[in-house]
Amino acid sequence: MLYLTSLDILRMLIFSVFGIFLSYIDFKEKKVYNLHLIFMALAGLVLFAFGMYPDLYGSLLVNFLFAFFTGILFWKIGLWGAGDGKLFAICSFYLPFKMYLSFFYAQVILVNVFILAFLIWFLPLILKTKFSEKVQAFKQTFTRDNVLNLGLLIFGLFYFVGTLLSLLDLGLYTTGYIIALFIGLASYAVLRRFFSRNLTYILFVLCLARFFFDISIFTMYFWELFALTMAILLIAMWFGNLSIYISYDEKRLCDLEEGDVPIGVITTKGTTIELKKWLDRHLVAGELIMKKGFSKEDLGRFGGLKGIEGFLTKKTVCFTPLIIVAVLLVAILKVDILTYLLSEIHYHLLE
Repeated sequence: MLYLTSLDILRMLIFSVFGIFLSYIDFKEKKVYNLHLIFMALAGLVLFAFGMYPDLYGSLLVNFLFAFFTGILFWKIGLWGAGDGKLFAICSFYLPFKMYLSFFYAQVILVNVFILAFLIWFLPLILKTKFSEKVQAFKQTFTRDNVLNLGLLIFGLFYFVGTLLSLLDLGLYTTGYIIALFIGLASYAVLRRFFSRNLTYILFVLCLARFFFDISIFTMYFWELFALTMAILLIAMWFGNLSIYISYDEKRLCDLEEGDVPIGVITTKGTTIELKKWLDRHLVAGELIMKKGFSKEDLGRFGGLKGIEGFLTKKTVCFTPLIIVAVLLVAILKVDILTYLLSEIHYHLLE
């Protein structure tokens, strides 16, 4: 457990107060307000300045920028809301001071967020989905191309990305696997964009090249770890595909609420209608509604509509408490939950 100074404890207490308040607002109103985030950011910066550690400002900036751009990325791909992304960045101001001796510590928070999310949504995914949906998600995940490309990515491309990052010697947490993952995926996207026809061959060449640089691949331990990594990532992909089936609600017109974000139209005849065109025709600002949800004025216009039973609406996921708890766990454990549990299991087995 990381030693916490009295100022660290004060910072974590103030962080917890903000966290409880923001979580309450998020649950109640399904949003995070910019004004609250500004107050939280200012408090974090002032408390950091009280620590009188000017040599840590560089690490603070690096962690904030990493968290900020990660937050934007996840917002753009629809994983969480804009407010959640801003909150994730602001949390980088509240880490214990000793953590800033290593760069990119914000990635540990990110790992904890997704571990907590998995633990919370594991049972709903299993219990609320049909057997046929589980089978369909399995078929979408365990295709020949998926397994082959994932294997080539991990064995070839990710190895060279990780090696490059370790040579830079930035003090990355456990070889910076989140940073390596991001850069590896970005490299894969670039290769796919410009060399789509020859992508598999390029990845295969990188895999062959690894045999000349990495002697660890000739050990049984390496292949056991490689197989475990493949299995974990494929299972994670399967859960991701399965989550689509519980990511929406079917709501009748009378059950719609302000802020509900539509993702599909339910017609009386079961016909398919393009959502944006329908919204633009009947409610005008279709694109805005698909981003921010229905307003009170929109809901008032549904009375005279015919041929429409309701909408498929996006389920709102409150990431605020997950992010807050993830930060507190990082402060207490110093590492992510999975690494901590594995180290504890390993320690007790050796006793």
